[in-house]
Amino acid sequence: GIGLTLASMAGSAEAQNTIRLVPQSEATVFDPVTAVAAVTQQHAYMIYDTLFSLDANGVPQPQMIERVQTSGDGRTLTMTLRPGLKFHDGTPVRAADAVASIARWAKRDVVGTRLVGMGMKLAVVDDRTFTVTTDIPTPLVVEGFAKPTSSALFVMREADAANDPARPVTANIGSGPFRFVASDYV
Repeated sequence: GIGLTLASMAGSAEAQNTIRLVPQSEATVFDPVTAVAAVTQQHAYMIYDTLFSLDANGVPQPQMIERVQTSGDGRTLTMTLRPGLKFHDGTPVRAADAVASIARWAKRDVVGTRLVGMGMKLAVVDDRTFTVTTDIPTPLVVEGFAKPTSSALFVMREADAANDPARPVTANIGSGPFRFVASDYV
């Protein structure tokens, strides 16, 4: 099974529990950008977080995002991360992590490549804020960032997301509700 540790909502090391997961098949690659197998995506949803998620009606809602502001011409979205987000190694989740994750995802995902074709440009404003600009206004930015299908947009640490998407990230350090415990992996 895959050893996963539930990360406490308060972040307290004392308030952890262990869940053992035995998936329908063995994950051989844990990087959700490199491998879109269902077992890899299921693992990713446990250890990573997403910028947006779909609600019960299929409408994108902020997940890691605190607020989105749209420019007057509708081409630039300024996104601010919620305060206090942390990766499992204790480092803060920063706008640079989100931008690097979006850029890596966009090289492999069909929606991401479409956004790149629409002139998508990403820029870090500060530690919590980044912009996404396209040549024309489009709802595809938020819809693409929220899609739950294979190749979902998971936020990784900037150093991990800087890897070529053809080479799997092996760190397995996210900011989601579970931590991957490599020593417990069988």
